[in-house]
Amino acid sequence: MVMHSPGFPELRVRALKWASALPGAEALYRKLVTRSPERFVAKNVHYHDPCVMRVEAAKHYAGIFRNSARTRIFWKILTETLASDHMREFIKKLTHEGPPLSKQLPICLLWAHKDAMVPPSFGPRYKCLLPDSKLVWLENTSHFMQVESPELVVDEIKKFDRDGLKIEAVHK
Repeated sequence: MVMHSPGFPELRVRALKWASALPGAEALYRKLVTRSPERFVAKNVHYHDPCVMRVEAAKHYAGIFRNSARTRIFWKILTETLASDHMREFIKKLTHEGPPLSKQLPICLLWAHKDAMVPPSFGPRYKCLLPDSKLVWLENTSHFMQVESPELVVDEIKKFDRDGLKIEAVHK
């Protein structure tokens, strides 16, 4: 099951990566997120339905930014995720090493039309790279579909398993 996965270098990702490499970028980031962690979370955690972002959820997510070690780890994860060279290498592995991965094991691509963080166009792009995969679109949800629409996500995982694409097959 692949859900709203980044993986294709795009201009906004490259621009953010370049900006993150500038001197002082990490210090500026830390200042922005630690000044008002709840506000930062509310502006940057995107849900299709803004009512999902309750005060408790914002406080929970903001907890990361109240701890300097966690803030540094988040920065590291963010900057590593933006590495377009890793994305290109990943795509190369999907397309040039033996039979398509989707022929080797069952893959379901679970995507949301309203994802503000990973472009919805990535779903069909992955489908092209993994031709035997199944692409499923979820409506009225966004990047954090597992939080915003957990029942839909669980239903799709169950359908994927029930349709004969057994999850256990991956572990053999």
